[in-house]
Amino acid sequence: MRASDFARVRRIALAMPGVEEGVSWGTPAFKLHGKLMACAPTHKSAELDSLVVLLDFPQRDELLAADPDTYYVKDHYVDYPCLLVRLRRIHPDALRDLLGMAWQYLDAKARRGKAGVTRRKKGAVVRTFATLFFVCGAAASAGAQTADDVGRAFVIGQAYSSGNIYLGGFVDDTKREWPGRVAIFSITTPGLLPAAAEFSRAIPPDSEDQHRFPQSEDGGSAGPDDLFSTIDGMTVSDPNLALYRAVSKIAKPMAIIGWDDRLQIVDVSVREKGRLRTLTQAERVEIEGEKQTVPKNVECTTEPRYLDSATILLSARVAKTNAAIRLSKFETPGCAGHLSEIYVLDIVEPGREPRRFEFRHYVGPL
Repeated sequence: MRASDFARVRRIALAMPGVEEGVSWGTPAFKLHGKLMACAPTHKSAELDSLVVLLDFPQRDELLAADPDTYYVKDHYVDYPCLLVRLRRIHPDALRDLLGMAWQYLDAKARRGKAGVTRRKKGAVVRTFATLFFVCGAAASAGAQTADDVGRAFVIGQAYSSGNIYLGGFVDDTKREWPGRVAIFSITTPGLLPAAAEFSRAIPPDSEDQHRFPQSEDGGSAGPDDLFSTIDGMTVSDPNLALYRAVSKIAKPMAIIGWDDRLQIVDVSVREKGRLRTLTQAERVEIEGEKQTVPKNVECTTEPRYLDSATILLSARVAKTNAAIRLSKFETPGCAGHLSEIYVLDIVEPGREPRRFEFRHYVGPL
């Protein structure tokens, strides 16, 4: 396992209550209540840069079915409640969720007082990891959907009075499939929307369309409230954008959040607008790590800001589930005065760490 991958696992694992670092089978490991939670695999069948994580069988089956490119199991491990994960492929938030599931599994076992390894039981019921999609008004659970799929259903961008709507995604895919139709809700002027928009085309990277569209819309007068605004009208460098067309008239330019209209979002609210976004313990550790990465011999020209400065813009619920959606934002000039706006999308489910996605817009040098 690469040192950088181990450091990432270590940072997340040791932020969890009661987790200790140790050794198992001669390899670095993390334990809870004295029981193995995760370690580097030692069996020759495991791939390089993998991690073994203890997990119950239903959860393992669910993750294997949802994302076989990231999660896998070899014959040596089949009869044991564990999962192998390819660290080079897993998103940091997904790794945090996975280790959190392992923590819950071992903590529950300790509370029940059951020792030893439980063998697989036939007919085990598989719980769905993220049953957030409800299609055409019916509770049609997308059992194979992962949190990434749910995050991929959300978009963010700017609507113009021309009816053009430029959108970016919260999940970075080099080649992504855009929803055919999205529901849209105004971030800046709640109440004017929701409305709907239909996919027109993807914006070619490094094209004139990508670089200059804010200046060509509304006479170039959308101004600083334009989500894609840049300093001194410099070119837009955000990758993976798409053009949608509004189904109904757009009264004035506005920043918007949208989602695949097959996903039923209800109770959209701005009641918590302006409140600081709540941090998880793992995020606090992550922020401290980011602060320590600033070289001590470098004198910053601006003061960096971090996730702990994010404030809530709006919240909502996913119909017929216990899941909630929260959108927050913070700005940072970094250490060298290059301003970025970061929009943070959280998918919150009871009993789980919130799953975080981000859309970053580069505004330009101050």
